[in-house]
Amino acid sequence: MQYLINSLQQQGNIVFWLDNARIHGQIENVVKKGNHIAIFNAAYSPELNPIELIFGHWKSIIKKEVKEWSNEIELYQKIANCFNNIDPTEICKVMTHVSTKVFSKVINREDI
Repeated sequence: MQYLINSLQQQGNIVFWLDNARIHGQIENVVKKGNHIAIFNAAYSPELNPIELIFGHWKSIIKKEVKEWSNEIELYQKIANCFNNIDPTEICKVMTHVSTKVFSKVINREDI
């Protein structure tokens, strides 16, 4: 994380969007020391965090593609291949969905 913070130093203040995982409390200190900003997602709100939707998509690919494996290394390779085969347009769709549909409902205090 420190390497990332140092490499972003020249780009000015960067906002890091973090969920409420325990480890992120420690990361917050590193982010702030680098003069960046840490914003935490609302507790128990994975639908506001695009990466959670990507993880869900990845899991569905794994369920469909990974049916059998002969050893642990092969399993890990198959899981990694599933991740590497996520279509970048799918990531764009998720980001657009969260930024245009979900966030606007939150701002307008509507149910999501």
